[in-house]
Amino acid sequence: MKPSNFSLKILALIILFFTSSAHADLACENEKSWRYDDQCRTGVIEEMDLELKTRLAKLSKNLDSHRMELVNKSQKSWVEYMRSECESEGDLTRNMKSGRMEWGTMQSFDISWCKGRMIQRRLHELHLIEFRSNIEPRSQPPKKRFEG
Repeated sequence: MKPSNFSLKILALIILFFTSSAHADLACENEKSWRYDDQCRTGVIEEMDLELKTRLAKLSKNLDSHRMELVNKSQKSWVEYMRSECESEGDLTRNMKSGRMEWGTMQSFDISWCKGRMIQRRLHELHLIEFRSNIEPRSQPPKKRFEG
């Protein structure tokens, strides 16, 4: 029995979908890609945000109530600081123009780069709290991704 044209088209679309999504994942593994590609950078920030939540959960299970209360208080303040800092950095390029080039398109880049940088610092701070509290098993230090 010979496959119909419709079946072949569906099969081709399925293969194309899986190969293109795998290619996108591999492309985002390349540092240059996620530094300049909005979708890749967003994915890296989401991974870092998940790591942040995981570290906070680990601290919650291992710290006494007083220390955890202090961590939660500082986390709440940090979230507000990150939001206002990144909004401020993004606002700097909102209306910038240089010759024929409009810099307003850089606003989302500046905001996401700021978030990545801030989350990276916070991950390091939480790692130090974990380390100083002798929490076992020890987590690896966070990866350095957003610098400069």
